[in-house]
Amino acid sequence: MPPDTVLDTAATTASLTMNGTVSGTIDALPASGSFNRLIDHDWYAVNLTAGERYTFSTSGTTLPDVAVALMNANRTIVDPQGLVDSGPGGFATISFTPTVSGTYYLAVGAGGSDAALGNSAGTYQITATDNGPNHLVINLTADQSVITQFGPNYQTSTFWMAAESAASFFESTFFDPITININVGFGEVNGFTVPSNSAESFRNQQDYSFSQIIAALQKDANSASDATAVAHLPSQDPGLGGIDFRIANAEAKALGLPVSANPSTPDGSVGFATD
Repeated sequence: MPPDTVLDTAATTASLTMNGTVSGTIDALPASGSFNRLIDHDWYAVNLTAGERYTFSTSGTTLPDVAVALMNANRTIVDPQGLVDSGPGGFATISFTPTVSGTYYLAVGAGGSDAALGNSAGTYQITATDNGPNHLVINLTADQSVITQFGPNYQTSTFWMAAESAASFFESTFFDPITININVGFGEVNGFTVPSNSAESFRNQQDYSFSQIIAALQKDANSASDATAVAHLPSQDPGLGGIDFRIANAEAKALGLPVSANPSTPDGSVGFATD
C-alpha cells in the first residue's frame, strides 16, 4: 500500500465534489505533517453555504468499518450527530445545515473497536449531496410594467429593493424548504390595474380531495399544537366529495401536496399602485 497523502488538518489538499463521490484510503500510518501521528485520519475540505441542507454518506469498500465527523478548522465537531460510526459494512451518514457559510472538513477514519488501536486499514467512498435550502425561498420576477417604469436596471430601484426586503423577511421567518415564484407588477397585477394607494395579489390554485388534505396535514404535524389540531379534524368529508377543495399553490407546496405546474411557473402575483 502506498504511503498516506491526505492530512488530518485544515492544510489538507483533499476536497469533496458536491453531488459527487470520491474515494480514499485509511492507511497503516498517517501522512507526514498530520495532527495525529499514530493513527490515520483523512480530512476533506468542502465549502458550504449557510441555510443549505447537506448530506455526507461514507461507506467502506475494503475498510470494514468507517467513522466520520464534520469539523471546523479548530478541530471542533460541528455536525449535530457528532462522530458517526457506520458499523461493519454499513454507511456513516451526516446531515448538516450550516448557519455560517465557509470551509468545513469531513474527517474520515476507521470505525469500530479497533479504530483507536490503529489496527484497521482499507478503502472507502464518500458521497456529498446538496439537498437545497432548509428554509423558504421566494423568487421574485419583474413583469414588463416594472421594467418599463424603472428600466433594465430595475434591481437598483428603491421599489425593487423594498420588494426584495419583504421577501427576505418571509424567507427568514418561515422554514418550509420550498420555493415560491412570485411575479411583481408596478401599477398592475396579472394584467389588471391596481387602484390608487393600494396593493393587490393573485394566486394560482389547484384542487385536492379531502383525504389528500387530511393526509398532508397529518404528515406535516411537527409539534404538540399541530398534533392537537390534527386530532380534531373531521373524519368525514364535509363537502360533496371528490376533488372539491381548492388550495393556493404556495400553501400546497408547504403541505407537501403535489403541484402539477412546472417548478418555475409563478405561484402568484403581487402588484403595487403607482402612487
